[in-house]
Amino acid sequence: MIERDHAGRMDRIYGGQRHIYDLTRKYYLFGRDRLIRQLDLGMGGTLIEIGCGTGRNLIRAARQWPAAR
Repeated sequence: MIERDHAGRMDRIYGGQRHIYDLTRKYYLFGRDRLIRQLDLGMGGTLIEIGCGTGRNLIRAARQWPAAR
């Protein structure tokens, strides 16, 4: 059966994991913090993150590059 309520399905799958997801994924996603530090966004640069999950990387990028959009 195909579930039509995608948001509900995602909540059921990741609802409990969302609290520990970034901590447990850290060892599988080597390099993401270094990549964020090495971005060359400069003043007024733009960053688009697709499929951002918990938003952790986007938050880190915003802190690293506060003048970017």
